[in-house]
Amino acid sequence: MAQNNAVPVPSAEQLQTALESRAVVNAAVSVIMMHDRSSRESAIRLLQLASRNSDKCFHEVARDILEHARGGNNLGGRLP
Repeated sequence: MAQNNAVPVPSAEQLQTALESRAVVNAAVSVIMMHDRSSRESAIRLLQLASRNSDKCFHEVARDILEHARGGNNLGGRLP
């Protein structure tokens, strides 16, 4: 008897959400790189650390950084 090893196909909405999330993360990484004059790898590590220390998911931390960069004040006036 053959097994069905088909990979589930994500919906269009799931794909759109993934693309939007990736765009947010990429933008936040760019902000960190400019702010800290750091490499992409260092910026990603900083996002990971901030995510772990804040009990927020990676995407939420990235979104908070972008909000702060746009003039929001949810980070206490500093990048994580």
